[in-house]
Amino acid sequence: MSTIPTDLPVITEAASNVNLRGSWTTFWTTISGALQGVSGVFTMLTIAGFAIIIISLFKFLYDKRKSQGAGGIAGQQAKPIWWALALGGLLIAPDVLVPLFLGIFDILINLVINIGTNAGVW
Repeated sequence: MSTIPTDLPVITEAASNVNLRGSWTTFWTTISGALQGVSGVFTMLTIAGFAIIIISLFKFLYDKRKSQGAGGIAGQQAKPIWWALALGGLLIAPDVLVPLFLGIFDILINLVINIGTNAGVW
């Protein structure tokens, strides 16, 4: 007969304060500090992001013009533009957009954990 140990840590106590934004800030500070000596890396990332956004917008407008006879562009055809805009935005401003979204996720995750803890779910 085996006994179950009672001194195991409770996982939800360790996860009661999620800080994704702080982890990203530490990661991005390390990466940008390491690339500080390399000339033009961030400029090239910005140009690539801008090009992705412009190309996706032109493609979207071209596809919309091409399919006007069928009642405009369908929802399925419009989805790839959002992925391209998100990637371009990430390349243009990784030190602004990523912390913004991670901060929102931090709030939501911590809210769910606190509600679950207060309700006695875990």
